[in-house]
Amino acid sequence: MSQSESGEETNNYSAIHPHATGSEICYNRVGCFENAPPWGGTLQRPVLDFPEPPDIVNTAFHLYTRESPVYFQVISAVNPSTIRVSNFRTNRITRFIIHGYFVGDDYEQIVDMCRFILQKEDINCIVVNWKAGAANLYTQAVQNIRIVGAELAYLLEYLERNCGYSPSNVHIIGHSLGAHAGGEAGRRKPGLSRITGLDPAGPLFHHTPPQVRLDPSDAKFVDVIHTNIGRLFFELGDGIIEPCGHLDFYPNGGEIMPGCQKERLVPKQWGIDGVMRDQTGCAASPKG
Repeated sequence: MSQSESGEETNNYSAIHPHATGSEICYNRVGCFENAPPWGGTLQRPVLDFPEPPDIVNTAFHLYTRESPVYFQVISAVNPSTIRVSNFRTNRITRFIIHGYFVGDDYEQIVDMCRFILQKEDINCIVVNWKAGAANLYTQAVQNIRIVGAELAYLLEYLERNCGYSPSNVHIIGHSLGAHAGGEAGRRKPGLSRITGLDPAGPLFHHTPPQVRLDPSDAKFVDVIHTNIGRLFFELGDGIIEPCGHLDFYPNGGEIMPGCQKERLVPKQWGIDGVMRDQTGCAASPKG
């Protein structure tokens, strides 16, 4: 399936109604999700809703290879024929790249990462597109990354079970909320070779338990680059300050990057209080 407006898959999965306790919701195929502690109802996360249904988050896997470095192919474990007819090869390693919150026009720069990597390596490079789930209130996007992680784990489970493709061949690269989505995938699918976190998001992740965020147990090797750290849970636009991997790098202290002025305004975003406002900061996005 080649790149086009109609090429992006939309999957419809019905939701099972929340249990009587109101603390859990289940979606066919991807499982159940709680909003009780540690996912919500804590000092760090006082009020969080459930993740939105998978058909709303609309996670899609866009495959780029040396055979097709410009136009992507959509692959899906829900529709296995898309994998069979694609350029996905089991004799290659696979790098997944997951974007962060409210990606907007920056998405093309995420895609460029795949294209640059393919100039150096003959791999399966897959951009995880969850723009629909990320273009929401930040608090909702935080919960939606659990759906993204579950979708990725489901794909990896299919590849291992039906194609003999080991998770040890998989490297996930996640920016901001995408880093924690990668952690969720690794928590659900053990044995990943590596997860790289690019400035993992801080708000609603500061001082939370390992199962909520990226941590070393999510892959055989987890490396993290902190470039826009914050210290308060409500500092939207800042990265997490706590170490999240086997190796955590804090270039220039993790806060001020050369050529990147802290006072620069970035596009308006939804705050965790539901107000759209300008934000300040300079994170380790592909934009710089």
